[in-house]
Amino acid sequence: MTTATVARLLTTFDGAKPPPNVHLAATALPPRSDEPYQALLRHFDTSETLPPLRHRGADVAQLVSAMLATLAPHRDVGLTHEATRAILRYEWPRNVQQLRQALE
Repeated sequence: MTTATVARLLTTFDGAKPPPNVHLAATALPPRSDEPYQALLRHFDTSETLPPLRHRGADVAQLVSAMLATLAPHRDVGLTHEATRAILRYEWPRNVQQLRQALE
């Protein structure tokens, strides 16, 4: 997330908390401590730091299922056993974005 994006979000919130059920997901490695990011985090009740996707093998299968359902609605789409193994072995340096692009 760029500083400009953070600034736009802060302007959108204009000092208020986001409406109920609004979620924001962002990644920044290493964790950012600069003021715009900290200002944005103050608008949310909680924040979570997740390890990279390559360290969350159990999540990959669930993400793949959810992404395939979104990418191919009303179709019975799945992966072969070999494709699943390849996906689970890959490190996904760009995390979820790269996984989605691969499935597309």
